Amino acid sequence: MKHTKKFAASAMAAALVLPGTAAFASGGASDDTMMHEDKAKNVTVKTKAADLRATLDQLLSEHFVLAVMDMKKQYEEVLRAHEADVYKTFQEYAAGDYEGSYNTFREGYSRMYDISKALSVAITTQMPEKFDNSKADTKAADLRSTLNSLAAEHVALANLSMTAGVDQAKDYDAANWAEDMHTADFKAAIKSIYGEAGADQFEQAWTKNHIEAQANLVTAAINDDKKMMADAQDMLKMFSNDFGAFLGAATEENLPTKAAQEAVAGHETYVQDTFMQYTEGDYKGSVDTFRESYAYMYGVGENLGNAIVMQSPEKFMDGTPGSMPNTGNGGMSDTSNNATTGALALFGLALGAAGIVVARKRQNA
Repeated sequence: MKHTKKFAASAMAAALVLPGTAAFASGGASDDTMMHEDKAKNVTVKTKAADLRATLDQLLSEHFVLAVMDMKKQYEEVLRAHEADVYKTFQEYAAGDYEGSYNTFREGYSRMYDISKALSVAITTQMPEKFDNSKADTKAADLRSTLNSLAAEHVALANLSMTAGVDQAKDYDAANWAEDMHTADFKAAIKSIYGEAGADQFEQAWTKNHIEAQANLVTAAINDDKKMMADAQDMLKMFSNDFGAFLGAATEENLPTKAAQEAVAGHETYVQDTFMQYTEGDYKGSVDTFRESYAYMYGVGENLGNAIVMQSPEKFMDGTPGSMPNTGNGGMSDTSNNATTGALALFGLALGAAGIVVARKRQNA
């Protein structure tokens, strides 16, 4: 009897703690259990919400795959174009087509800035938070890149011309021709910002005591003419002062004249040191100095570009009419990021297709 009472008490306690226990004990099913079983029967992957997710899964992942395939193809094409530029430059040089070789050199040089624009846009689009959500293809960034290109190419062509001259190489005239073409491009860029008068002033300052003085350095080195060498160096000092003053006046002192003069003088020191080390047979030292000289010009491009933007900020506001400096050589001013544009187009198509699919499902529902 005592055991029976204990069992009954335990059963009642269990019924209080676990709802539905009494029902199980009596052989029946609780309402909760029946509801659970009904819900289980309705579990399915085939719902409108799941359909939407699956559609977006497909379209967005396919967009990624196609974008990667497209960018890989474009990357390979760009690399092939770059390699073709290098190979063609060498082949033309070896064949004695020096003017053609320098022309191809300039085209290949310009192409690298197209690549850097496309790559920088792709990276900043991929990881905007690492770049303070700034963009690499603004009008101001385009200006800086254009000035970088022109300034650094001048260093490259000056070195090629001066070393060809002192070696009395057959490509010396072609190297000078390339410098003339570069001067014309630089003048076109200045004209697009400051007009015809500013461009003419630039050309006069750039050529008279600069390009001519560098040619005189070559002649002096060949003839071991110390007086001519000293005169050429004095001309370059005059150029530093005159061209720095031109930049200060043109930018309305947003690039201070003194700072501009010091920057130009620093550039000329690099060019002369690179050349003199070469003539003395210190080829490693010459290459090292050339690399420092080349990198130096990107600081010049940055500071000059910033001064121009500070002077006329309205010209460099994105979303407003206006154009970047026309270098006369194509490339930097007009090139768009084809890879990024293609990716965005694919993304737009994917979202558009998703909208069509959803609309159709609603109509069929």
